[in-house]
Amino acid sequence: QLGTTQTSIHVNDVILPPWAKSPKDFLKKNRRALESEYCTKTLPRWIDLIFGAKSRGIRAKESMNLFHSSAYLCPTDLESLPTSQERIQAELQATEFGIVPDLLFCEEHPSKNDLELLDSFVEASIGRGHHCEDETTTTNIITTMNEEQDTSTQKEQWEILQTPKTPATREESLEAKQQQSS
Repeated sequence: QLGTTQTSIHVNDVILPPWAKSPKDFLKKNRRALESEYCTKTLPRWIDLIFGAKSRGIRAKESMNLFHSSAYLCPTDLESLPTSQERIQAELQATEFGIVPDLLFCEEHPSKNDLELLDSFVEASIGRGHHCEDETTTTNIITTMNEEQDTSTQKEQWEILQTPKTPATREESLEAKQQQSS
């Protein structure tokens, strides 16, 4: 069971690409690719584009990494839209096309060899509504933070979750769902 599509069709089987001899071979080759020297060297650039310094503002523009303005909206922005029709349109756009992930880093992500520097880049206040401070980052970008919000009551935004054990059978899955709903 691999979930359902948007049209409620259950996905149970996948077609492996021709270069994979088996599901294990597929995983083995993908793991080898993801752990390759090329990925190790380029992963920080990807992190910058998706979660970091080049995901918003002037750095995003310079990196040709801009999206429609509605992709940057957060819940407080939706609440501030003047009409319910605009809120519905923004929610539909987010559902159909997605939103830009929360900002995690304001500085360029360090390479694998510089990971001891990582702690200095992570800030608890960074997230959906945060903009990094640089010369023009916030120019022409939607302000997504409620300035009057009481930050003393905000909880830590990020937490590490343990991966739940997946039920082995359909019956176990149904039983787990019933237990969650009761």
